[in-house]
Amino acid sequence: MAEEKKSPGKLMALLAFLPWLVYIFASGGNHWGVATAGGTIMCVVYLIALSRQTTVKLMDWTTLAYFVTASILMIGLRSTALPTYQVMVIWSFYAVAGWRRSWWASRSPSPTRARSNRPRSGIFRSSIGSTGL
Repeated sequence: MAEEKKSPGKLMALLAFLPWLVYIFASGGNHWGVATAGGTIMCVVYLIALSRQTTVKLMDWTTLAYFVTASILMIGLRSTALPTYQVMVIWSFYAVAGWRRSWWASRSPSPTRARSNRPRSGIFRSSIGSTGL
């Protein structure tokens, strides 16, 4: 069985931050199309490298979703709102992803958690957390 080569941690950290570096420097020069398209391309490169080593997490998909949406707004629709409201848009994407994850986690417990949270009665009732008063 061939063992898959893993990229060093520093390389993966650089690849994870590269979309934002492209975005920061290109948008700083007022090149919003380049910023969003370059961020999207760098994010896809990072996700491909990441998917070869481990599963891609929700926040990585959220970053890709932001860059794709920003590219559609800036290149496809020629929007002028993104430069003004970019911080709110970015944080909204991450807030929705975080809310969605917490909502999903609370709605679908794992079988182990479902068993541990069911009410107990009689002599098998747990005394953990009770004061005994």
